Amino acid sequence: MPVLVRQCSLDRRPWPRRALSAATRPLTRYLSEQAAHPHGLAGPLIGRPWVKETAKTNDAAVDLLAPRPGEDILEIGFGPGRTLGLLANLGTRFTGVDVSEEMVSLAGRRNSELIRSGAATLHRGDGVRLPVDDNSQDAVLSVHNLYGGWWGEGDDMIFVDDESKPVIIGTGSRAEWFAKHV
Repeated sequence: MPVLVRQCSLDRRPWPRRALSAATRPLTRYLSEQAAHPHGLAGPLIGRPWVKETAKTNDAAVDLLAPRPGEDILEIGFGPGRTLGLLANLGTRFTGVDVSEEMVSLAGRRNSELIRSGAATLHRGDGVRLPVDDNSQDAVLSVHNLYGGWWGEGDDMIFVDDESKPVIIGTGSRAEWFAKHV
């Protein structure tokens, strides 16, 4: 005989846990928004800890990239700019694109000598429309930036499938993508 399972719409957690969850929801939402697009007074405060928090992963990504001196590297979502300096120390030229004006400013201060020397350029942008010509870069690096969903606007969009690891699986408008893939 089949067992009927019903979901109750009531939250059955003890009231102190429900109250804490409700009280912290706005802060959690604000911090998530800051992580996705650092802005305002909290923007630089969010970016500073990322230097140490993401160092191990970024170092591993640079090792896997294995850039050679003289190569042109594009980093999408450079955050506070630590990895840009690491790439420059390896003799590469780099272009960085970040959605956050605060991160562009923070990375600009961190890498000011490289920018003055012409080894680096930083841009504010969404990572979909890029400030470089097609096929002008030897490699692209992006760590902790693309999570599942749609990125960009209008016809300049990409879709990222995050089932196991982020992989760009389509470009163009949502309607075009769905017409081809669904």
